[in-house]
Amino acid sequence: MGYAHAALFYPVFRKGFSILVFSAIILTAVMELNDAIGIRLHAHDYNYPVRCALEHMRRDSSHKYFVHEKIRPKLLEHGDLPPNVTDDPDGADFVLAFAPYLPNDIENSPFIIKRWFGTREVNLRYYSIWQQDVWGMERDKPNPILILPKDARRYGLL
Repeated sequence: MGYAHAALFYPVFRKGFSILVFSAIILTAVMELNDAIGIRLHAHDYNYPVRCALEHMRRDSSHKYFVHEKIRPKLLEHGDLPPNVTDDPDGADFVLAFAPYLPNDIENSPFIIKRWFGTREVNLRYYSIWQQDVWGMERDKPNPILILPKDARRYGLL
């Protein structure tokens, strides 16, 4: 009975597994296409990442944000900061900073970057700094990122 049951189950399992794999491939292709379209649409819009960060802070009024000094002037070019931006990092839930101004090893630390803004590019968490270090240039569109205040202190940002 056990072997007969397994023989009946195998084709169902095989078909289900095939559908699962095919679905994963289609989902990945759709996500990659969406990311590629986003990159293409905003390729020359250097203010897009900053506007995304500002819009996020405006929408998320339940959290307090401390804005790093390097990004504050760029944000102010796009309007006033929302009321949930604080000047006290101790009272903030998150710190908003530009990735190129972060210490070199922060991007290799898992889970430090809570969110980044702008287009979804491949491995953004790992390559925004080495372009500056290796090629001697800053990224053409520095992406704002959110990190926790305790991590900002640990990496010397506060």
